[in-house]
Amino acid sequence: DRYASVLALKEEINRFLSGHPTEAEHAGWMTQAALLLQRHSRTAALLMFLLVLFAFVVGGNLVAISRGKAVAIAARVKAEENFSLYLKETELTRELGQGLGEAVSYTVRSRDFVNAPSMIHVLETGLNENMEPLERQNLLEQKGVLHFVLQEFNAANECFEAAGNTKRTTQLEELSRRYADIKPVDRKRLTDVQLAGLFAEAKSANNTTLFYLYYHHLRRRPASALPEQYLPLATAVLDRLNNARNNRPLHLEKTAGGYHLDLSRAPYSVYLLNILGVYNRNVLLPLDLRSLDISYSNLDNLGELRGLVLDELRMAGVKVENTKGMAKQVEALRLKRLVLTVSDYPKPVVEELRKIVEVVDAGRREKATPARRAGAGSPGSAAP
Repeated sequence: DRYASVLALKEEINRFLSGHPTEAEHAGWMTQAALLLQRHSRTAALLMFLLVLFAFVVGGNLVAISRGKAVAIAARVKAEENFSLYLKETELTRELGQGLGEAVSYTVRSRDFVNAPSMIHVLETGLNENMEPLERQNLLEQKGVLHFVLQEFNAANECFEAAGNTKRTTQLEELSRRYADIKPVDRKRLTDVQLAGLFAEAKSANNTTLFYLYYHHLRRRPASALPEQYLPLATAVLDRLNNARNNRPLHLEKTAGGYHLDLSRAPYSVYLLNILGVYNRNVLLPLDLRSLDISYSNLDNLGELRGLVLDELRMAGVKVENTKGMAKQVEALRLKRLVLTVSDYPKPVVEELRKIVEVVDAGRREKATPARRAGAGSPGSAAP
């Protein structure tokens, strides 16, 4: 009943055999599409191949584009970082330039030569920059002074010659030439006697420069050096420090108890070398004294002996101006015996001194000595 005639059945069979959908199966669009692909299998395979190839090409291009975009983004980020770093370096260079300029300017003006080697390095860096002739001259002069206080006389002479003749450094240049001949190797140091000679020759040189020369000399002075070797230098520095000249040679004696220095009647009232508040040292310290005689000298302040450790101090005829702190100053010296003229001081002061040290009255000793000599020299005299 499904087919009206044999002809209709034949057509249904032909459709089935040719791969077309039959009326009996009521094929949907998916079935029809599948039958269509079966009928044109080669064409469908070719089309599928082309679709896969197109998808591969498009996918590859998308990957390449994605990678290129990532590389471009990374390059952009790197460029931004480099640019930022360039800006920072430019700013840092500018700041360092300003800092170098300030450091050089400070070094030229400074009279604090404690760190002379570092200051020389700063000036050498500054001299590599472009600058006005007068500024370069100032840098060379200051560099020459710094070499001078380090006893680098050849280097100092080179700087002074490059700077040209100036009033500030005329004598330093002369001394540099002379002592470069005495000490040709800059890294070596002068002896104490040679430095004492330099002090004596440097009549118009700046005191601060000479005192820094002395300061750096002591820093390099070997601990094994003998006090006797230092005595001429101590004399030269004390003369300079007190603006005086001691025509009476200092006498240093080595005794069983240690070294004794006779400074009696010396024109010195200052023994502490104070350089601009950065260095404070007693000039007598390298003499390693255990006994000191300052009788009838110009000293009026025991604070000038600060730094010394003595067993005995003789100060007959010396009147200390401020007696209120005298006991503490004496105690700081760690004395065992103090010889002074008792009548020169108030009784309470002497009593306070006796609590901390043995006090010997030089006045009594001076009065007793002639009496003993007179008694001993008179025939038939008897002891009282």
